[in-house]
Amino acid sequence: MCLLGAGVGFYLERNLAYGLFAVLTAAVVPYTLVFMKDTNGQLFGLPEKYEVKTAQNLIRRWARFHSVRTALSIASFLTLLVYIHH
Repeated sequence: MCLLGAGVGFYLERNLAYGLFAVLTAAVVPYTLVFMKDTNGQLFGLPEKYEVKTAQNLIRRWARFHSVRTALSIASFLTLLVYIHH
């Protein structure tokens, strides 16, 4: 809903903050599909008996990818916070 609201706000007011918020929020989905799909698939496909080292490496890689998703979400939040207090 927040993405829809931001898109409508950008369309009606032509406000860059709303547009940036919408783009940053929406970017999380394609980023996840493009960059994390392989890692997620490998993690879900680990057999019950697996090498701990393999699992640790996959989880570290997943955490790095997830940090980008978190950064995108924080950036979108800060964009609106700055706009509101401007």
